[in-house]
Amino acid sequence: MGNSGVDKEKERRELRILVEQIKSDSGCVLVLGPRIAVRAEDPARRPLDEILAGELVSSLKTAAKEPPPSLRRAADLHYKENRSRAALEIDVRDFYARETNSTTNFHRHLAQLPFRLCISASPDSLMLTAFEAAGKRPQRDYYSFQAQRRGKCRCADLREPARVLSVRAS
Repeated sequence: MGNSGVDKEKERRELRILVEQIKSDSGCVLVLGPRIAVRAEDPARRPLDEILAGELVSSLKTAAKEPPPSLRRAADLHYKENRSRAALEIDVRDFYARETNSTTNFHRHLAQLPFRLCISASPDSLMLTAFEAAGKRPQRDYYSFQAQRRGKCRCADLREPARVLSVRAS
């Protein structure tokens, strides 16, 4: 029982060190995974990729209607039924377009911190919207993994689906 006080003090110290590192002139890089993207008004705080997976499966005529275990599985089922990568990309793009102007308190609080670079593994705009609301002028870019597989390295434009978003927050 005596260790819980020591553990809490150690945790507070580590948090203070992290805050000081973020505030330093060298700055920090914020890296967000896809499960951190949630709808602001969703009390269950379900990740957007999970909601998208459910929407993709519910749009199918022949597939089982139970929620898929992952977005990858839902996309696979959608593609198998429709035989169209373009249809899948449009559905995904439309889903994230509906989320474009929203953000969460969590993202707004992060946007107040002096991160020099934010890398997100989700195609949502939650952090971008939060940076703009904080009075920052973020720059947005995408990295195309498809082009890399073909032996090219390039940045994709905003119309390309599901890329890693990098936002410079200065």
